[in-house]
Amino acid sequence: MSLNSSSILESASLGSGLPLNKGTLILLLAGVAALLVGLDKLLTPSVSSSEPWLLKPSIPLIGHIINLLRYENDFHHRLYKQTGRPALTLQMLWGKLYVILDHRLGSAAMRASEASFDEFGKDFGEQILALQPDTMRRVNEDPAWFPMFNRVSAESLAPLRLRDVTSDAADALARVVCETGDGSPLTVPNLYYWARELITSATLEAMMGPHGIVTSKDRSLNEYLWAFEGGVASFVTHPLPRFTARKAWNGRAKVFEAMARYFGGEFDRTESRGMVKARSAISRVTFEAAELPRIETGAIFPMVTNSGPMGFWFLYFIYSNRDVLARVRAELQAATVLTPNDDDGTQTASFNLARVEYSCPFTSACFKEAVRLANNGVQNRRMVGDATLRDGEGRSYLFKKGTDLQISTGIGHRSREIWGDDALEFRPDRFLRPLTREQKAAYQVWGGGAHLCPGRHFVLQEVVSMAAVLVVGFDLELTGPLRWEDVKMGQGTMGNNSCKPVNDAKGLQAKVSRRAGWEKTTWAFEA
Repeated sequence: MSLNSSSILESASLGSGLPLNKGTLILLLAGVAALLVGLDKLLTPSVSSSEPWLLKPSIPLIGHIINLLRYENDFHHRLYKQTGRPALTLQMLWGKLYVILDHRLGSAAMRASEASFDEFGKDFGEQILALQPDTMRRVNEDPAWFPMFNRVSAESLAPLRLRDVTSDAADALARVVCETGDGSPLTVPNLYYWARELITSATLEAMMGPHGIVTSKDRSLNEYLWAFEGGVASFVTHPLPRFTARKAWNGRAKVFEAMARYFGGEFDRTESRGMVKARSAISRVTFEAAELPRIETGAIFPMVTNSGPMGFWFLYFIYSNRDVLARVRAELQAATVLTPNDDDGTQTASFNLARVEYSCPFTSACFKEAVRLANNGVQNRRMVGDATLRDGEGRSYLFKKGTDLQISTGIGHRSREIWGDDALEFRPDRFLRPLTREQKAAYQVWGGGAHLCPGRHFVLQEVVSMAAVLVVGFDLELTGPLRWEDVKMGQGTMGNNSCKPVNDAKGLQAKVSRRAGWEKTTWAFEA
């Protein structure tokens, strides 16, 4: 027996046993639609003519929320393509969100004291790190604490204070890469995971010491750290994340357990250096001991989770282009000093990381270009006061106190108007000549204003050290089903400015073997 639409409509009821005809159903649907329109009109936030233009969602109240969760950092590119406007006000339920899509207006916002990142840092502590109410109360009651914490972090990551830490990170990278023993090839099942693991272990070992949660000798926690990173947004967007985002939840629990063992053994006092040592000294006299593992997890999290993908893309763009590989190899090899060791046939390769931008300009340009393409970031701020900001054309926009603000940096990184028709292509030579004024303004891979990434010098030297060991001392041959041209860059995700490869580049397998003449080489780095 078949059912047509007429029979379905005629058999429908309101639960009272009375049949609904087509006319009644149409009136009912019209009433529901009118109610939604009325609610939408009633709940539309107030936006003055001085504020960015209001863009209402296609699905009343929730459309922008759905698209933000679906497209994450690519959402802002879609908004710019749709409207072409430098800034917008988006209706989010009955509230509003400002988005800035123009790089010059974004720079002005990142410099404005009224646009605060500290409030998002507090939200991260409460929602992602699950800090206790008493901890949050202390942070909120002392407005000087968060800026002081950030200042100490920045000072500890200044280049002159990072020499030993950077050298140790580079040495740790070299040790892992050179684990090929007697010269037999190293099989790498997934190059993305491998590069990510190298960067993570080297960073944490250099900062935390030999008892750090991930080291060159014990990388077992890597899986859990990156499981946590992969689902960090779900702690805010998912209902009951303990059950709906179990992988991220369990990953966070494992990281907290490892950090608790580290701080319980007081290794932050005896082994840590740089940023970890400076911050833990403040936290120990301010908060309960049980909170230290969570607080420091939040502090190291952005450094390792952004630099890992950066390291992969740097290697990808070098190895996927033979001409680039040849130029980088020649430049790095020329900057490497070889010292034969007595009698045993080995040699030490010494490399000065502090001078890499001068001794290896093309390699440095490759890093800058790789980061430009791989950074599809969004900077989050909260307006703690009214601010009137100007875009590149001199137009003014009012951003009101109490409203959240998102600043897209990825749009400027990929703009053809700024970088040329080849904006989406890897062209490192563009950084060998002076950048235009617009290019300098649009290059915001490290953020800007008071929150310019303090670890940018460390990341550059660490990633270049990995390239020096691999490119100069090793050959890399793909052995899996995925080829270089098959690797695609994914969209940026909420909480991480660095894009990951689509599907984590699964199938990008490789054989890593020592180059002739470099079989018995150890590395030493100076920062």
